[in-house]
Amino acid sequence: MSILLPYSFTKHANKYIFQTDNSVAYSVEFTGGTHYFLNLPPHIPVFEFNIKVLNVVDSIGQPYDERIEVTIVDILSAFFANNKNCLIYVCDNIDKRQQARYRKFDMWFKKSKTPLIEKYDIDFSVYDIQILASLIVHAQNPEKDLLVRLFFDIYK
Repeated sequence: MSILLPYSFTKHANKYIFQTDNSVAYSVEFTGGTHYFLNLPPHIPVFEFNIKVLNVVDSIGQPYDERIEVTIVDILSAFFANNKNCLIYVCDNIDKRQQARYRKFDMWFKKSKTPLIEKYDIDFSVYDIQILASLIVHAQNPEKDLLVRLFFDIYK
């Protein structure tokens, strides 16, 4: 079995850009995510995680590309090199595909097998809109317990 290598990516501030062998360009961006938390002390960094396709491609006939997954896991590993970083991932529900997004992200996380990174999940509804979100935090983050508690307070 050969080991898949991630695509090479460039970093611009908190945005990573890469292009697949099929000419699909992606951005992986870490933006401010503190607005999801009530009573979060201002010194604690929380980022929201977004993956976007940057160019229009014909989705019909595009083969599954496992290197995309490997690349995103590599980018997340670089992000969590700083154990104080914390990440929230809210599955976009605009097209009612939030469950598919959640399953894919969960699969990536499980495949990464990163023992120092922990994931916590919530699933709730607001006005019949399903909200699926994950908190990803380094096990050695000095604010981990507070972050987890505040994350679960989101849906109360």
